[in-house]
Amino acid sequence: MDTRALLALAADGAATHLQSVYAADARSVAPTAAALDALRGLSAALPEDGRPAADVTEELARVGSAASHASPGARYFGFVTGGTLPAALAADWLVSAFDQNAWCPPTSPCATHFEALALAWLLQLLRLPSEASAALCSGCTAANVIALAAGRDAVLQAAVGWDAAADGLVGAPPIAVYVGEECHGSVLKALGVVGLGRGAKGKRVRLEAELEAEFMHVRRLAVDGRGAVLASALAGVAPPTAPALVALQAGHVNTGAFDELEAVIAWARSGATGGRGVWVHIDGAFGLWAAASASPERRALVAGAADADSRRTARLSVPYDSALVAVRDGRCLHGAMSSSMPYLAAPPASEASAGAGGGGGGRRGGVPDKRVLNEPPPFNQALISFGSDAVTAAAVDALQRGGRCWAGAAPYHGRVVMRLSVSSWRTTEADVREAAHVMLECAAAAAAAEAAQE
Repeated sequence: MDTRALLALAADGAATHLQSVYAADARSVAPTAAALDALRGLSAALPEDGRPAADVTEELARVGSAASHASPGARYFGFVTGGTLPAALAADWLVSAFDQNAWCPPTSPCATHFEALALAWLLQLLRLPSEASAALCSGCTAANVIALAAGRDAVLQAAVGWDAAADGLVGAPPIAVYVGEECHGSVLKALGVVGLGRGAKGKRVRLEAELEAEFMHVRRLAVDGRGAVLASALAGVAPPTAPALVALQAGHVNTGAFDELEAVIAWARSGATGGRGVWVHIDGAFGLWAAASASPERRALVAGAADADSRRTARLSVPYDSALVAVRDGRCLHGAMSSSMPYLAAPPASEASAGAGGGGGGRRGGVPDKRVLNEPPPFNQALISFGSDAVTAAAVDALQRGGRCWAGAAPYHGRVVMRLSVSSWRTTEADVREAAHVMLECAAAAAAAEAAQE
């Protein structure tokens, strides 16, 4: 079966599933016992031979549909999932077909542009500062990890000049963490992931002047009967001493209650440092969407949210699992989460001219002196040089602009190289021969251009 027919089969299975889900009485909202038996009946053993893709797709649609909750339907009230808009589902299918690495514009211009548009719109909908730095991620735990990692690094830098990104946490001063007594479990998990601990057990730590003191890694703030932190409960509670993280909640997982954000944020920043070295994060789950409401009463539930240092929320009406994290100071987010990969940092041809002089003797009749620098390639990666850095960079640039095949450039042991990653099941020997021809063609043209300038 060709790809178009296979995708049509999957689309038919998806449409049939949604039709049954949207018809309120057409199926059980929960999987039936028979459906679960059929699910358990699938073989767990790895088959010796592959099955036809159409058979697997049909089985997935038939067994998976019956064994799933009807979460896209109108009568599923279990978790904050489901209700995906048809447009969002269709877009999700398309981007899966695009199969892009959405890391940065060089890896995917379209994905990064779409993401930037979505983030700008989300910030506007949630009435958050347009200058905030935001990112899309896989879910609530990931969003809390990102935000709290940014906060961890920021408060250590602001309070004591400690560069956690460079030096790690070993030997760093302790960070006081404040959470509501009934905070979401993903916040505690995120605290554990970023190295600040989940629990509230006291621990003796060595502070300045060689003094020891009892230190609570996570301090629980009192809540009312609905699980919300109220300003009245903070009367007599000393504000945080930097470095500190304060995690508040917009939408209790059970009651839907909101912490008194504006007042509690003001308390958190009322200490001796005026809030310097104190980071306020809002675990917004579904609650931050109150900011997008047409109702002033609902919008009032998140008054003050724009003043927090970071916030996270699930994205509603899109395929599960997805989330947004927004940080007021983009430098904090980028400092904690950015990465620089050498294969994205190779200079363009115009910046590689410093190496031009060393490659002139390696050309023979206009054909560059090509070399595989990791000969023999141990697996699927190959690094190729065409003599000089300038020629190699220019060849990669021409290859990318030409559109017949695509490879990246990278610095490797002080040289600019063409980096090949062979990983697609679609690549044949004929594709390899054609790609090699195009690469040599680009390299020869780059070498000729360099020679003409000498």
